[in-house]
Amino acid sequence: MEVEVESNNMKLKVYLVGPTGSHSKLINAASRLGTLLPFSPEVLESQSKNRDAVYVMDSFEGTQFEIIKSKGCRIVGPPVIFKTAENNVALPINNRPLYCQLMCGMIVCFTGFKEKDELQRLVTLVQNMGGSVRKDISARVTHLIASTTKSDKYRMAVAYGTEILTDLWVGECWKLRDEITASAHEIAGATYLRLKPFHNLSIAFVGFNSGDEDQVKALASKNGATIVSLEDQYQVVVVDNMSGNELPSLPTGTRADVVTQEWFWTSIQMDVCADTNIFAHNAGGGRSTLLPGGVPSSYRKRRCPEDTLRELASHCDTASSSSTSSPAVKHRRASFSFTASPALNDTVFSLDGAPEPAFTPQITADMSPRHQVAVELYLTESNYVAILSTIITTFKLPLETLLSEGKPILVAEDIRSIFSSLSDIQNVHKALSNQLYNLLASWSETCGIGEAILQHTDSLFEAYKPYINYFEMSQDCLQRCIRTNDRFHAFVKLGQNRSHCHRQTLPALMIRPVQRLPSVILLLQDLIKRTDAAIPDRSRLEEALTKIKAVTNLINEDKRKTEFQVQMFEIHQQIEGIPAIILSSHRKFIGQIDCVQLNDVGTSQRSDQLTLFLFTDALEIGKRKSGATTSVPTFSGGRSPALSGKHSSRNYKHVELLQLSHIKRVVNINETEDFVNVFALVMRLPEEKEKMYAYTIMASSEISKDEWVRKLCEQMGESACRTDTENFLTSLDAGELDIPTTGSILAMNSSTLSRAVKAARKVGRAISLKRTQTPSVVKRAMSSINAAVMSPLSDQRMASSANLTLASPLSISRGTAINRLTRKKRKNSLYASTTTIA
Repeated sequence: MEVEVESNNMKLKVYLVGPTGSHSKLINAASRLGTLLPFSPEVLESQSKNRDAVYVMDSFEGTQFEIIKSKGCRIVGPPVIFKTAENNVALPINNRPLYCQLMCGMIVCFTGFKEKDELQRLVTLVQNMGGSVRKDISARVTHLIASTTKSDKYRMAVAYGTEILTDLWVGECWKLRDEITASAHEIAGATYLRLKPFHNLSIAFVGFNSGDEDQVKALASKNGATIVSLEDQYQVVVVDNMSGNELPSLPTGTRADVVTQEWFWTSIQMDVCADTNIFAHNAGGGRSTLLPGGVPSSYRKRRCPEDTLRELASHCDTASSSSTSSPAVKHRRASFSFTASPALNDTVFSLDGAPEPAFTPQITADMSPRHQVAVELYLTESNYVAILSTIITTFKLPLETLLSEGKPILVAEDIRSIFSSLSDIQNVHKALSNQLYNLLASWSETCGIGEAILQHTDSLFEAYKPYINYFEMSQDCLQRCIRTNDRFHAFVKLGQNRSHCHRQTLPALMIRPVQRLPSVILLLQDLIKRTDAAIPDRSRLEEALTKIKAVTNLINEDKRKTEFQVQMFEIHQQIEGIPAIILSSHRKFIGQIDCVQLNDVGTSQRSDQLTLFLFTDALEIGKRKSGATTSVPTFSGGRSPALSGKHSSRNYKHVELLQLSHIKRVVNINETEDFVNVFALVMRLPEEKEKMYAYTIMASSEISKDEWVRKLCEQMGESACRTDTENFLTSLDAGELDIPTTGSILAMNSSTLSRAVKAARKVGRAISLKRTQTPSVVKRAMSSINAAVMSPLSDQRMASSANLTLASPLSISRGTAINRLTRKKRKNSLYASTTTIA
């Protein structure tokens, strides 16, 4: 709608019709725009078609609205009055009723609506919200409201880049007509309001493998299609022109569009229905026929003639090398492969658009063994550069271009994560490839191949380090994006189907940098064998081999450091409340073990299920939350959860962080029937008394007790800079340290007894003890009672508990006092030995 602006508000007469006359805020806003006058039916006769009179109505329906509209009067809604008064501008001059300005400045076109009444209703709503409607599509149209993808207007809208929406958009805007701050542009951004690429299309899929067919059918249904078979009524038949499967014939007389799978993936990527004429499946270009009533020829994987010629020209190097190379070269090729995929080993990549070189290195029979290996080094290097160029030009650059144009398939963070430092790697190898080419163009047995490689060793380390360090995370990000982002999935499929990708998947191409340096090492080893000792380049080649190996070792060591850091961050994310100081740069994760606490100490109580995290200088105690999965105990060197693609959750709650320097002894409790997998830690903090932490390792643990205590003592020795780590470990009987039996503690984890123990603890806290009873006396008394009650429970069923007889409190206290005195003397002797070690 073309909206003009009122030039003189003083001449404007404002009539508030119906309920609007009692709206105080509306009255105040309208009074700022003109003269308020009372409305009556007689006013319409005198003010008919008067452009200086405005009628404000809150409903654009009913008899009164139709009467005022039929008189040609100006009608506006309350939002127009509010917005005009708020912005202190003149009231727009409208030829049609204008309820709000939600669509002001928008030009809308419709297509695919067969019911005239429905179309007229939508047109009226658009105009009532300030929008304009055009019959024909043009570059000026801002939005196309469509109910089909098979119209010419739809095709033109796709070509113009016009936003294509469903009629739900008009309804959603009308619902917000009273919101002055609402924006039709923001509402149009909702995904569910966009017309899906396969809206109301009946699609049949032909020639797909079972796994691929299920995948494309799910994607098609998600994007608005109805999946049918060839026996049903269909509009589009999608053919997998790359599978090599035999294709059936269509029924006679069908008028369906028969397209290749590129049409499907292009539509998903663009989020619009691609033109079927562009992707029509026909007999041209060496493809089989799938026409109505026709019987297709035997189908196999084919390429365009230009691609075939280019590949034949490229394969001449590989063919000649395989037929005429020396036996030594043949034997070396059989000993290793450059890639993880056999199909990729035989694939020669080429740089599209690169000028044809004046000299093409080839392996011939009259070459010396050194010359042959040098040529092969160049051929593999140039092929590797072409692979990197393919990844960058086919995948990375288009994604960055779409991002800069405001049409992102992936966010910038994901693009950086997937393609990190690939350009740097390409630049280094491209420079090395050019140097090798120049040496081969003027070949002599004394040319400096080793010197050429030595010039790039530092650059290789800097380029490969970030790529290798975060390769697993990059692959995880790539797989996640393919799995969750349909447009990116389609983008990868389309790139994979291009001739210069040779049907190689993006994940398969991305693994090549990981494999390149090991293959260079093998080639250099072979080149050294074929180089005479009198040639000066021999020593340079050996130096280059040493430096390349050093580069790989440095990269591997740096990768291990990165993995340790990732492990630390992962553990920090898993434990709720853990101190931030755990993320110290010098600290590394060593291992973890699941156990149950056997005594009350610190903030944890016996029977608590804990996990001990061992670091180079500390021991973190974490309590497992209910419902948390038991972690698999591992020592460092295992893959961290972050690198294995598992997203961590806070399964633990921080209990205590112990410094290894404060642990004076590790006690290996002798194994008995009542004490299984038990060990204890003797702690002594500065200016504090000794404390003991007793644990039993859970039966599900994959680490033995002996292995755990040995590793713990080794870390204690390293932390204290001592070599006599065996002196940190001692063996004692459980009775000497007054440790409860494992059976009684594990029984406390059962549902019935666990509730009873918790209730007893609550009752114990509620009872007020006599002042003469010191905490140590209370502890001894409770220990004696627990020993008398819990010990039989570990060996007898709950039903037999009625046969238990309680000893008199006096006899219990006397016997307990004697036992405690004996055990206290043994503890003192243990702590005295601990003092000697400290």
